[in-house]
Amino acid sequence: MRRAWGENLAEYVMNPKSYMTQVLNHVWRYRPERFRWHVAGDIPNQEYLDYMRMIARLEKGTRFLCFTKRYEYAYTDLPDNLSIVISAWPGYSIVHVPYTARPRRSGFLPIAWCQDGTETRIPLGAYECPGSCAECGVCWELRKQGRDVWFHKH
Repeated sequence: MRRAWGENLAEYVMNPKSYMTQVLNHVWRYRPERFRWHVAGDIPNQEYLDYMRMIARLEKGTRFLCFTKRYEYAYTDLPDNLSIVISAWPGYSIVHVPYTARPRRSGFLPIAWCQDGTETRIPLGAYECPGSCAECGVCWELRKQGRDVWFHKH
């Protein structure tokens, strides 16, 4: 698996447009209700995020999800069907990342917290992950709900 992830990243780095065209063709071919970017790994650069935004705009019938620790990118102007969730591990300094030019309380990206028995920052009302994306799908809607999510460490 790790080799395949490395190959995917190398392909993106060598030819970003071709890589993203392949992703878009996959989405157009299979028309999934939900699409998750990266089961492991992260958004490598701002250009990649911009492609993610463009693909979500082109395929409005699919809801897209990505977890990230890349707090420094510009997440403004996200389409409604693209959910970006900031990953937080115990001990990480958390940055509340705006997705609008003028963030209000609801103008920050949701946070995915990891509960290992020591995490004390999980807000009340955060959704407890039941463990199966295939059956749940809540993370694709967190920004619309104005909620965070938390996972049991596994």
